[in-house]
Parts: sequence; C-alpha cells; structure tokens
Amino acid sequence: MESFLIGSREIRSINSKYEIIMYWSNEDSILTAELPGLPGCMAHGDAQQGALKNIQQTL
Repeated sequence: MESFLIGSREIRSINSKYEIIMYWSNEDSILTAELPGLPGCMAHGDAQQGALKNIQQTL
C-alpha cells in the first residue's frame, strides 16, 4: 500500500485500484477515510488503523 501526504490529508492506495484520502476532524475527534473514486463511500475510526479497516470493509 502506497502512502503520501498532501497538506493535512493522507492519500493511500489499496492494490493500486482505489485511492483513499484520510483526514482528521478536530470537531468530531475522528479520522475520516474517503474513496473519491466511489462517491459517498466514507468510513471513520479513532486512529488510522481503525479508519483503514472500516473503509476496507466497505469494499
């Protein structure tokens, strides 16, 4: 899995098929993972591992 930062967002790639954008919400105190290639596909977690696990379950 590739990973790189753009500003406060982290972009990851799962099997080079889907891009994951992750960002922290200070308001909600959660990390949100979003799949821009699948509109509306989002998940969250308390930490990076939880957010990734949850977004992978949506696939």
